[in-house]
Amino acid sequence: GSIVTGPTSEKEGTMTLRCIAQPRWLLLWAALVLLIVLSTVAVLADGDITWTAKASLPFARFGLAAAAMNGKVYAFGGCSTSEVCPSDPSGELATAAVDEFDPAMNTWSSKAPMPTARSGVAAAAVSEKIYVFGGVNGTGVLATVEEYTPATNTWATKAPMSTPRR
Repeated sequence: GSIVTGPTSEKEGTMTLRCIAQPRWLLLWAALVLLIVLSTVAVLADGDITWTAKASLPFARFGLAAAAMNGKVYAFGGCSTSEVCPSDPSGELATAAVDEFDPAMNTWSSKAPMPTARSGVAAAAVSEKIYVFGGVNGTGVLATVEEYTPATNTWATKAPMSTPRR
């Protein structure tokens, strides 16, 4: 996969980009850091020089992680508001949401939520499972590791990391 960073519009401000590369397409969504949260999704196919708009995330958020498996892209957690999500002592702004994007159908569908709501997470796909690491919520920075199995839409909690990370 590839990771792309940099501005994607002429608007002022910094844009944080997260993307997942698959052999035939590149999925990207972005969140402006200027109190604007987006749900925008675009695809750049092999050989193309322009982005094509796709179905938006079910709700706007930032601080999420993504991983691709079996032709689908999964979005994990994040913050559902433009407020400073990680510092919220109640943890109510971090989400446990998991959404699956099917690029062939250009649709999103909700999946089983993560056991732990959080933003600032990382995700990696390995051997038919997706692992979601760390993050932050109202309890602080987390060492949490959770394993998602897309085939059964189920979660398992794994041993925590030795050091909390976001």
